[in-house]
Parts: sequence; structure tokens; C-alpha cells
Amino acid sequence: MPLPPYIKETLKDNDKYQTVYAKYDGSAAAPTAGLHFTEELLDKIKEKGIEVANVTLHVGIGTFRPVKVENVEDHSMHSEHFYIKAEDAEKINKAKRENHRVIAVGTTSCRVLESVSDENGFVHEIEGDTSIFIYPRL
Repeated sequence: MPLPPYIKETLKDNDKYQTVYAKYDGSAAAPTAGLHFTEELLDKIKEKGIEVANVTLHVGIGTFRPVKVENVEDHSMHSEHFYIKAEDAEKINKAKRENHRVIAVGTTSCRVLESVSDENGFVHEIEGDTSIFIYPRL
């Protein structure tokens, strides 16, 4: 399983490179932003009244492809398949309506939300592909 360069140790069990909240097979690379979550940590988050909404994004190996162009805006991002279920879209939209923060864990989750948000920042149940490349304003 491809790993980002900052993970040096190789584990013999590929399941150790999966998040505890993963539901579907399909990613070609480890979802590194969520690896630190445990069932216990998620329970503590929920006990504090924080809603957890899930989005699925099948991470591709192109995630780790380096940017090799002078102007970052010229970098072509690979596409990755995603979907958001209606109940998760509603959790996100409820948070927005109530002026709560929506925090995406990892750039891949952020890519999905940025790809599917309408002009008011709301999301809907949807399945598709995203090739959005998120970069700082220049």
C-alpha cells in the first residue's frame, strides 16, 4: 500500500493502514489523516455532542504524485471517486445552518466537500469523481 514519505515504518498488516471508521474497500493508498482516530476517541468526540458525518473518497496513488510544474495552478490533479449519503449531507448542512464548524479530516475529505458544495456551501447526497486541487491563494 502506498504511503506518504513521512511514514517510515512498514507494517506487515495492511489493515493497520485503514481508519477505524472505514466502511468500503476501494482506496489505493492509506488515508493517513484519519489513522490516529480510535473507537474510544470517536466515542469521546460524540459524547461531547459533536456530530460525525462520513464521506467516502477512494484515495488514488496519484495523491502522492509530486507537483513538478513551476506554477501550482498548472498542476493537474488525478480524479478520485467519492460519495456522500443523504444522512451525512444533512448532518453537514445542519451544522452550517446552526453556524457550527464543519471540520474535514484530511485534504481528501476536504476535496470532496469543496467539489460538491453549492454556492451557499451546502452539500447533497451525491456520487461522482473529483479532481479538485486545493492550494493556497497566490
